[in-house]
Amino acid sequence: MRNVFETETHFALGGPVADLIAERTNTVDRVVIASFEHTFAGIPDVALVATGGFGRCELLPQSDIDVLLIVPDPIRPEVTRALEALLSQFWNLGLQASHIVRNQRACLEEAERDLTSATALFEARFLTGDRGAFDRMMAGLDAPNIWPPVAFLRAKREEQRERHARYNDTAFNLEPNIKEGPGGLRDLHALQWVAKRSFGEERLQAFATLGLASQEEQTELLRARDVLWQVRFGLHRLLKRREERLLFDHQRELAAQFGFQDANPKLAVERFMQGFYRASATVRRLSRRIWERLEARIDPSDTTSTPLENGFVVREGRLHHDDARALETSLDRLVQALRLLAQSPEPMRPSAALAGAMSQLSSQMDAALSPACAPRCRTCCARKAR
Repeated sequence: MRNVFETETHFALGGPVADLIAERTNTVDRVVIASFEHTFAGIPDVALVATGGFGRCELLPQSDIDVLLIVPDPIRPEVTRALEALLSQFWNLGLQASHIVRNQRACLEEAERDLTSATALFEARFLTGDRGAFDRMMAGLDAPNIWPPVAFLRAKREEQRERHARYNDTAFNLEPNIKEGPGGLRDLHALQWVAKRSFGEERLQAFATLGLASQEEQTELLRARDVLWQVRFGLHRLLKRREERLLFDHQRELAAQFGFQDANPKLAVERFMQGFYRASATVRRLSRRIWERLEARIDPSDTTSTPLENGFVVREGRLHHDDARALETSLDRLVQALRLLAQSPEPMRPSAALAGAMSQLSSQMDAALSPACAPRCRTCCARKAR
């Protein structure tokens, strides 16, 4: 039965990793639902819910299958017996299942107390059983005492800062953590969690529609995510156990697995890791922009502004402009922004909107500026836009 969940052949043939992850999640969905409906047949008032990566439909070969069972209060003996049978069946099927059993009141109380528990419930996905129990729990999460959007955003932002600090706040560690490190998958999850809490939508594919990213940024972000997924999928497949660190030995084996070849094995590994680092740096760069947009939309009162000239202001060490359209279409504004950044007596970075405009307009500089000036401005734009 374990082989039902292996997609190694498709992976080895170069199948799109997003399709492989979706296929794996759908397969596990069917098996978990069938197991529940068999063991809980005739037992009402119990809901089976997917949480964590299972709830996000992001199951990789060694991912835990996190489930929540919402049970009545008090819990009846037949529910306890059915639960024991369900867990036994999971074990026999080779499912790495992690389960929590709570009634609705306990779910909401735990969500109020604990940020991690609240996050798991915000992204919960109904599987089968008592749909009413699930809907009542989700409605209860909208109570003002359970991490309203502003509080949730601030808590998640601080959580990410602390996590990044554990990895020296860089996406270029020699043995990076694919999931938890800066520029890793957890950075994307944090954005998705905040978007879900505030706008009811967590898919990265919807970020352009939500106004959190341009269409180009969204495409770039999805490509980078797929690279991280591909490497993580390959690592899980290689080791047959859960591991998120790209250790040196793993880098060499994965480089060969992904077809990087060179007479000098070190060069093959370097080429493989360059692709990983580019994807990670992309996630880091675009995440910063999206965080800024989230904060401007959800928590605008949390910052103070210092006005400069011609619509430019400084907020929290970043240079902003009050007219995003002008930034996207005016090279004059762009050059003015570069001057303000260069002349600032204090360290200052461009805002998300300004960084995006720098990336888009830098390609137009050859026609607008002198041959001697254009390359220098392009280089400056690229550096400031990171």
